[in-house]
Amino acid sequence: MIIVSGSFQFAPEHLERVRDEMSRVEGATRAEVGCRTYAFYVDRDDPCRFRVYEEWDSWQALEAHGGSAHIAAYRAALAEIGLLQREVNAFEVGETRQL
Repeated sequence: MIIVSGSFQFAPEHLERVRDEMSRVEGATRAEVGCRTYAFYVDRDDPCRFRVYEEWDSWQALEAHGGSAHIAAYRAALAEIGLLQREVNAFEVGETRQL
């Protein structure tokens, strides 16, 4: 399984549009083959920072997601909005234990 975790920072005047774009991409992404979880969350300490958490069946599923039309549209919207900071990392999980 592949886990993706990261954050995005935006100017306060763009937050409504950011939420709209994230909502659109969440719905389309959750329908993709290999997507287990895909969600954005507002950071409790900074309402202009959004966190993303994703779970994918494989690198191939994640790569297909990256090449999808809805991700291209989402990236174009973020560029137009003015993304201030982005940090996203992917991790391959070797073992999973329920706690």
